[in-house]
Amino acid sequence: MASFISKIEKLLDHEEHFDAINFSLDSKYQIEPNHQLLEQILFNAGEKQWEIFFSRLTAFFEMGLLIEGSEIQKMFFYGQNIEKKLPKIHFRLPASPYFNILKTRASLFLRKIGFNHLPDAAKMVCLLIRVEENRYIVLMTKQAEPWLQLRCESLKKAITNHDYYA
Repeated sequence: MASFISKIEKLLDHEEHFDAINFSLDSKYQIEPNHQLLEQILFNAGEKQWEIFFSRLTAFFEMGLLIEGSEIQKMFFYGQNIEKKLPKIHFRLPASPYFNILKTRASLFLRKIGFNHLPDAAKMVCLLIRVEENRYIVLMTKQAEPWLQLRCESLKKAITNHDYYA
């Protein structure tokens, strides 16, 4: 009986199952359509620099997560930085080559980390980019092909064109 109760408590535990239904959705928010502006994001490599680069992506994607290890370090949603306590990642992210952009359905990825009620999740594509050994940038967008492919190419240019030695 005690194990049954603990299983139910786990389901109701908000740290394990983050409920994003309270995120306000700004109906006037629009992503920046200019791919050349995305390509021109510049930064110097380093620990804090990925955080700066990530924050600059807010204008180009509806949602983003900066993940280090099993921790979500930063998050934005429709132009707003999310300051709520964020869930931990309880699964292994793929060890893909650095800067490769992997695509999947956003709803699957979000459900896996406990974002069960996120507005527009079913309409989004998830882009997963490994930028360091244990650091990932995860971006979500409602853009469809062929615009999505153009956005991915511009994102890859922005990520790979930074200065490692500055």
